[in-house]
Amino acid sequence: EGEVIRERDRCRTCKGQKVATEKKVLEVNVDPGMKHGDAITFRGEGDQLPDTVPGDIIIIVEQKEHPVFKRRGADLFMEHKLNITEALCGHLMTITHLDGRVLLASTPPGHVIKPGDMKVIDGEGMPDRHAAVGKGRLIIQYDVVFPEDGSLSPVAIQVLLKHLPPREPLPNIPREELDEVLLVAAGTVPSGEAQDEDDEEHHHHPRGVQCAQQ
Repeated sequence: EGEVIRERDRCRTCKGQKVATEKKVLEVNVDPGMKHGDAITFRGEGDQLPDTVPGDIIIIVEQKEHPVFKRRGADLFMEHKLNITEALCGHLMTITHLDGRVLLASTPPGHVIKPGDMKVIDGEGMPDRHAAVGKGRLIIQYDVVFPEDGSLSPVAIQVLLKHLPPREPLPNIPREELDEVLLVAAGTVPSGEAQDEDDEEHHHHPRGVQCAQQ
């Protein structure tokens, strides 16, 4: 049933509606280690109506992409490129972390890094909210950049041959019995093959149907 409030008894703020509009500033604290989709709830801070329980305000955390680090649970992943000298002879690298600290990471001389190798720094990942203490790992995946084709001089090649492991020996077959072929970069089509492809295309796709003569 409706309720009629006499004019003199009406609240000057809500004018008898029993509900007043109020602006309130809520301070949102994002705990270390929170991830995409986590919820922050303010109990009883939602809309309020007479004779009803106040609602909640729920804020959903949306995690932004980072240009360097990728997150997987409590672990952080990053990629790093090395040149061939660093991959073979050891390297030093600096990492500017999310909190502004600069880490100095290194591999010892003689420790060879291959393309796709991963190294781990314990305790430099994201805080783990479900653990009493500790953080995840920072995982670095390496990509090795080789010299450009033709950039090594004959002298440099001889130096490398002297210090690197020897080439795999060829089978004991007379040279005159071997068919020598040329290795080319993938995607390079010699002119003869291109012509063959054109001929094959015309063979399988005739230009049209010829009319029979009467």
